[in-house]
Amino acid sequence: ALNFDKTIGNEILFKLIELKLNPTQNKIENNYDFIMSSFDQHSFLNLLSFVDVFIQNKKYSKALKILILMVEKFNSKIEKALIILKQAKIKAGRDNDLNRALFLINQLKNREKIREMAVLTESDIYLNVFHNEQKYIQILKENCQIKNSRKNLEILGDGYLRLNMFNEASEVYIKSIKNRENDESSFNFEIIQKLMKSLIKSHRNDDSV
Repeated sequence: ALNFDKTIGNEILFKLIELKLNPTQNKIENNYDFIMSSFDQHSFLNLLSFVDVFIQNKKYSKALKILILMVEKFNSKIEKALIILKQAKIKAGRDNDLNRALFLINQLKNREKIREMAVLTESDIYLNVFHNEQKYIQILKENCQIKNSRKNLEILGDGYLRLNMFNEASEVYIKSIKNRENDESSFNFEIIQKLMKSLIKSHRNDDSV
């Protein structure tokens, strides 16, 4: 892309993708300086994506400084809730304070519009911070028990796929697809691709055909 258009390197989405693929210390510092110097020019979701990358690379102070500015700029309930979820990740990762992280997350679980993100944040903390795969899957299973929706089944399948539990992922994706049969408008082919991957990885080639 850079060979085709040299100016693309200045685009925020390009910077974000490049940082995700190659999060060197130098790139982290440069992108942090870029965000802080041009903060008002960026959308909520782009800023949140950079916060995610900084958290993933344990640059918690940088992530927190951006979140503090975001609190002052963005005022909708959903935006505030998403900021709180990132704060929960910082509490867990930087401070090893699971109780405080769960307190922040549980405040948001009863909000229908944000519940999915709250569940994903909680499960991600258990997997990536505390390396508890059993609890990670348990949270996603419990989410399906509360609401056995197509989307929640797909999220559970994604969880199994993330842990390379391909047989389990296949079964859950199939359940999700069957739930979609009477609602063609919501059908998306991405889940078919994930099902095919899990079937092939579990050597169920006949089923994938």
